[in-house]
Amino acid sequence: MRSNHSKGFTLIETLVAIAVLMIAVAGPLAIANKSLNAALYARDQSTAAHLAQEEMELIKNIRGNAYKNGSPWLNDFSAPNCPSTNGLQKCDVTVSSGGLFDFKNCGAVSTGCPLYLSSERYVHDVSLGARSTIFSRYFTLIPTGAGSGAGLSSEDYQVEVVISWNEGTVPNDVRLRSELTNAVE
Repeated sequence: MRSNHSKGFTLIETLVAIAVLMIAVAGPLAIANKSLNAALYARDQSTAAHLAQEEMELIKNIRGNAYKNGSPWLNDFSAPNCPSTNGLQKCDVTVSSGGLFDFKNCGAVSTGCPLYLSSERYVHDVSLGARSTIFSRYFTLIPTGAGSGAGLSSEDYQVEVVISWNEGTVPNDVRLRSELTNAVE
């Protein structure tokens, strides 16, 4: 005798198979998405750390050049470049295409001076085809020697470099601090 049952899958069996397949694929995709986001955050954090180190090295270079030329190292950080050395003024410095130091007063901008990427370096403006980046940067100089009784000169300062960026709506920053004394390191 013949049966009326045809061979194949029912609609329910097909839907269950599709649901199992979706769960099997969705898990690894979610993990891959989280991994990609973590890699992008690590890239931004690494870039910010390098930008902070670059700024600190520029400041130390300015100080070293001042000592080499026999002038006080804070002269380059006073008006009109950076009008205040009391830690309240936010400034940034980059190297111009001619090899000169390019200071920018960030004023009251809470996140610092925006950075733009040219074909060669990070700069302060969009000239020469530079494109905007997610990063902003500033440094402050805070006196540590004046009146501290620690035997430090009035030319001893704590330098803090701050790199800021937003990851979506989440603000991030990298901070680098160093003590600069009245001696070449």
